[in-house]
Amino acid sequence: MSSELYLKKLVSFNTTSSDNAERDRSNGELIKYMADHFAKCGFVTHYYEIAPNKFNLLALSPSLADGSDSLGLLLSGHSDCVPFDASKWTHNPLELTNVDNLLYGRGACDMKAFLACMLTLAANQDALKSKVSFLVTCDEESSMNGAIDVPRLFAQPLNGENFNNLCSLGPKSYDENFLVNKHFDLIIIGEPTLMQPVVAHKGFIARELTFHGISGHSSNPLLGVNSIHSANLAITKLLALSQELQYDYVDPDFAVNYPSLNLGYINGGHSLNSICDEVKLGFEIRPTPSISHELLVDKINKLYLDLNDLLNQIHASGLSQASFKEKLNKKAQVYQGDNPKHLLCSMSIPFADIPAFCNKDLEPIKTLLTPYLPQDIAYNYVNYCTEASFLQKLGPTVVLGPGSIDQAHGIDEYVALSELTKCDDFLCKLITSFKPRT
Repeated sequence: MSSELYLKKLVSFNTTSSDNAERDRSNGELIKYMADHFAKCGFVTHYYEIAPNKFNLLALSPSLADGSDSLGLLLSGHSDCVPFDASKWTHNPLELTNVDNLLYGRGACDMKAFLACMLTLAANQDALKSKVSFLVTCDEESSMNGAIDVPRLFAQPLNGENFNNLCSLGPKSYDENFLVNKHFDLIIIGEPTLMQPVVAHKGFIARELTFHGISGHSSNPLLGVNSIHSANLAITKLLALSQELQYDYVDPDFAVNYPSLNLGYINGGHSLNSICDEVKLGFEIRPTPSISHELLVDKINKLYLDLNDLLNQIHASGLSQASFKEKLNKKAQVYQGDNPKHLLCSMSIPFADIPAFCNKDLEPIKTLLTPYLPQDIAYNYVNYCTEASFLQKLGPTVVLGPGSIDQAHGIDEYVALSELTKCDDFLCKLITSFKPRT
């Protein structure tokens, strides 16, 4: 089969991942289809459940039983795609449609095109002779739980006790400790980059602040605590943090050359003549590798704690201490040690943090890739984030795949057939002469 035909099959599986339970779908059927294919091609294949009906797959080269700590080449892609409204599409999003050699379908570009090329490569007899393995993850478009879980494969024995609903297929089973403490010489994550290598990208940190006040009649502000005023103070502090990040952590390799902070949404209140007792404010930061993930999280946590202290001081001074405590005691309190304090602002984490990705040592990447790429190739830095943030723990990592990020996630998503051809040719040449480092 060609990569186009494999892509047609993969697009037919609705593997939407979403934080909205009504839209969320399992990737199980796609994973089982790919697992059967890899096993039939001779790869030692395992898949296991990350969360209910969400699976990861790892297909290992049968050429790995040589005693080396190096696992060669890993090709990786995520199985899920973003939600879609079929009524807005020109074509059926779950049926691959070829129009003038543009292949339309949800996930066709991001990133089932690369998965299709993986299936094509696995069927190539040269793949069995090369140290090439395949990884397919779940829920990259929502929680990234699939990629977050992958390093566990290299730290724990691969058995049913550690990996839920583990299923193993293929001609040979390695010892359950086979992967522990091993690494890959090169990891390629096939996100759509027009076959241009990406060696660094920003991370993603999201937080939601909820401001808790006390409602009352608006004719007398002293009757309550207005959460909109609290949110206003938080916005001032967040904008100051944004300026600090912009000036103190410049990274010229990125088009947006600093960690950007975006205030994404704010909502609250229920009537004009009531004191607003709750406001929600969501914000996200896209950190560059120029600031450590730990330092940025510390800055956010400090801002949050300082904000609560400031809000308590302001509202306690606006009311009498007795009145303030009496009103606040009617609502939930958070006790910090022996000092009861009303939580005027609480903070939650809507998505797992994604650290910035940066391949600081490009020599292994260039040595292994340059012979198969155009001479004028650029090694790019991008503003979006990928699973490289987590997979980089397992070996030198590059993001490189067919299609353009400009077509990802949109209505009438497509990938050019020529991009599939480029990817097939690249992978075929790569495995033919891939030389793992010793």
